[in-house]
Amino acid sequence: MKDLLDEFNKEGRNWKMPTLKTFLTRLLNAGYLDVELGKRYYLYKPAMDRVAYEQKNAQYYLDKMYDGSYTKFLNALIGRNSLSPEQEETLNAWVLKCKSRK
Repeated sequence: MKDLLDEFNKEGRNWKMPTLKTFLTRLLNAGYLDVELGKRYYLYKPAMDRVAYEQKNAQYYLDKMYDGSYTKFLNALIGRNSLSPEQEETLNAWVLKCKSRK
């Protein structure tokens, strides 16, 4: 744990051990970390790969900011602008791909 604290503090933080333990506990509770308990150590490792991490964060943002609605999100993203033909083609291809997954 001391090695991890040293690594965090190299990045310019001035954390103490209780702060690090709280941070790790929050990551564990949120499902971002797994821990392997040894006799004299804790081995922390990612609970998901990069793609799963990005999907989880995107879904959280969509739920939190747009009530889980893709339509509300796209309306906010596009606003009063219109899609370019390329953007429209990409969006249509994505919708078709999503439909084919069902």
